[in-house]
Amino acid sequence: MHQMRVAVRRARSAIAIFRPALAPGALDPINDGLRALGRRLGPTRDWDVFAGETIPAIQHALPGDERLATLTTAVARRQRAHQKELADYLAGAEFRLLGINLAWFAAAQGWHAPPRGMAGDVADAAREDVAEDLATFADAVLQQRWKKLLSAGKRIETLDIPALHALRLRAKRARYAAEMFASLHDDKAAQRFINRLSLLQQRLGVLNDGAVASHLLLELGGAGGRHAYAAGLIAGFLAARAERIRPRIVRAFERVRRLDAYWT
Repeated sequence: MHQMRVAVRRARSAIAIFRPALAPGALDPINDGLRALGRRLGPTRDWDVFAGETIPAIQHALPGDERLATLTTAVARRQRAHQKELADYLAGAEFRLLGINLAWFAAAQGWHAPPRGMAGDVADAAREDVAEDLATFADAVLQQRWKKLLSAGKRIETLDIPALHALRLRAKRARYAAEMFASLHDDKAAQRFINRLSLLQQRLGVLNDGAVASHLLLELGGAGGRHAYAAGLIAGFLAARAERIRPRIVRAFERVRRLDAYWT
């Protein structure tokens, strides 16, 4: 499920990047289908992380706590419900239509080859033109996403949780673009860029998982209902973890900021 969610995000990132180079509306049915799939995958992943990572970390520190065990049971029940909803969607017609649209688009488009019947030397020249155009296009995309990432990280020490979430999205978009166009540039420079963005994204993801967990607790009525005690434990754990991770986020961003724009 996690890999499917990543694949959906990568596909939508590719659509966003290449949309200006394709016929208007050519990718709309696919993008709509991917968006609908993402809406099902997101909540399922959130409950999986909450049940499989956040709560076990607290249980390790407080083994045998009955009130935490009660909350764990409620979380597992909600997790299974979302998994069932996702499974039903994947077995349905809407998901099958997405597969058909993807297959049709891949089979019907000819952007990867010169026109049929083109002579060999002319075909080679056409491929070279496409490669040059792609390199220019890729460098413009990378530069734009790099500038937006640096802008989002200004005064990073003072950024609140929503601003750090926006920074995480900028880092993710820059990384996806770098991975997509890595073969056009020096392998070592591109991989260094990708690795540092991945580390920044990972550390920002800790804060995001905490914010999501807080939202899920509210869904369960944990703030003032029968799970209030366990919700308090989790809130304290998440607050402490966020405090510890912030300096590491700043250091990771500074390492990203010092990178050279290898595509220029």
